[in-house]
Amino acid sequence: MTARCTSHLFALGHIPQSPLFSKTPCSHHQTPLVCDTASGIITWDCWDQEEVMLVPYALFLGGDNPMQAEECSQGGLNCNYYCRTCHAGGLKEYKELEAGYCSLFKPGIPRTPGGTLQEIKNQFEMAVLSGASMKIQASVSSTGVHDSLSLSILNMVVEMGKRLHKQGSGNRVLQESEIKAMLEKELTELLGGKDLDDMLNPLLGMEGINIHMDTPTEILHTILLGIVKYFWGQTVVGAGMPLLGEMRRVERLG
Repeated sequence: MTARCTSHLFALGHIPQSPLFSKTPCSHHQTPLVCDTASGIITWDCWDQEEVMLVPYALFLGGDNPMQAEECSQGGLNCNYYCRTCHAGGLKEYKELEAGYCSLFKPGIPRTPGGTLQEIKNQFEMAVLSGASMKIQASVSSTGVHDSLSLSILNMVVEMGKRLHKQGSGNRVLQESEIKAMLEKELTELLGGKDLDDMLNPLLGMEGINIHMDTPTEILHTILLGIVKYFWGQTVVGAGMPLLGEMRRVERLG
């Protein structure tokens, strides 16, 4: 193969990913591949021995439920609003009522990438305030938004704020405005000259895809190994242990 051919980008059917790394950090490298090549990539077709143009685009992002929740910057099932697609849910007291319980089986107001990004930015604004840890925790619980990619930066700012509020500077207690200015400076240094948007989940700003809608439900674990498995298990247990033993025997024979 000539040097001219080896300098081309070659077609890839998928982008491999190591199981040692989470999905969202890898998206920082995958997203530019799609966004920066909208005008096409000239590459070499080894089969037909000719140049071709590839125009990559995102159709959907697969994965199991935990991975797709991370792709959507969703906080998980312990949040009041735990759906990665819509705002279904509510406070615990409401969900225990008949009306609240029934509402869980109806679609809520759809989530939007822009709304999720704004909630993440709001949490960074809370990070430079007094009592940041509790405020951010309450925000995650009440909104269901939790960005794992920028979490390390957020935590460092929060921990620094705790130390400053606890110790002060020498014998002089720092004013709230001074602490806020110091934390904002620390955040700027942690960003390394980049804009905050560059450190957040890149899938939320990916052109041509709505990450909240373009993550298809993974049926195997959600339905078959989720609702069906546990409903069947509770039914068998409720029917009595003799029946359970008989079913296990039939399962082994089968």
